[in-house]
Amino acid sequence: MENSLETPKKTDLMVALEKVKPDIAMQFELALRFYGLHKEIVTLEEANPYIMKWVEHNKQEFSAHFRTVLAEQPDLLGLYKTNPEEALERMESALYQKEEVHN
Repeated sequence: MENSLETPKKTDLMVALEKVKPDIAMQFELALRFYGLHKEIVTLEEANPYIMKWVEHNKQEFSAHFRTVLAEQPDLLGLYKTNPEEALERMESALYQKEEVHN
């Protein structure tokens, strides 16, 4: 008998995020959040154009800033493993603050 409180089935995107390196998964999630998408409801195929758009934004500015922020705050990667939401919020704050400065 199935329990109605079972964990919802994972999307193929959620499974893919578990298989890639944490820094790559973090960038994927940042891209999804930037475009208002939720990993729990979009497929990898649906998310891919948005992920690529985020990575390629302004000659890869977001991804370059991401690498810089990780170099400056390496604890974010460890935090992402234990508290993804907090790590993503801190990274967003750092990324998009820098984005505004460069405009």
